[in-house]
Amino acid sequence: GLVYRARGEQDRAIDSFRRSIELHRTVGNKQGEGKQLGNLGNIRHAQGRYDESIECYSKAIAISEQIGDQIAIGINLGNLGNAHRATGKWTTAMNLYERAIDIHRETGNRSSEGNMLGALAAACMEKDEHERAINLYTQAIDIHRQIGNRTNQGIHLGNMGDAFLRLHRFEEAETALRRAIEIGDETIHAAAGAFRGSLAFLLAQRDEFEEALTLLKKGETQVKSEPGEHAKFLCKKGQIHLLAGDPSAAQTALGRA
Repeated sequence: GLVYRARGEQDRAIDSFRRSIELHRTVGNKQGEGKQLGNLGNIRHAQGRYDESIECYSKAIAISEQIGDQIAIGINLGNLGNAHRATGKWTTAMNLYERAIDIHRETGNRSSEGNMLGALAAACMEKDEHERAINLYTQAIDIHRQIGNRTNQGIHLGNMGDAFLRLHRFEEAETALRRAIEIGDETIHAAAGAFRGSLAFLLAQRDEFEEALTLLKKGETQVKSEPGEHAKFLCKKGQIHLLAGDPSAAQTALGRA
């Protein structure tokens, strides 16, 4: 199932996960059943079928609670939070993230704790709780720095830069975004591209258009493989062209977005 999912063969992956669930259920392997329910939930989430993913995660959590598998509970609480966040249920998602964080701390799962702190921070951003988001991102960055996870460290730095940007704390935003871009160039190019778009928008607000347009050119190349990120990038590109006094270029970018 995981191999089919990695190859983009969604239907075959779903069929494999369902068969695995039934086999685990037949032999009474609760832990295996719960794990494969989580995998099925992940693929339904990726397809945007959030109600079905919520059902899978909820069943997986119930099974893990029966057998006392705290690690699995923490992971699926976070996944369930992601599904609710995707449907705009920010408060529900935040409550689930907070429960997941507590469990990950109790079980010593530092990587998952950092990820959930970042997820909670992202939900705070959606609710315009930017100061709280910055505090959470700071905690997540510290954890990922301690355990040597450069990829997530860079992602959280960039997201924190966006939070600083929304608060017009431009110097702090620029520092965070430049560090995130540096790490992203070493790890995930799409993330580096997205943060180049944020930095370009920051510079455009200071009338530093030459560097802003240079950042846009490289950044768009990096995000093209991710349609969702590309659309967000094009929105920033449109805003930057408006600030530069080029409404025609802005219209083109926003139309493509």
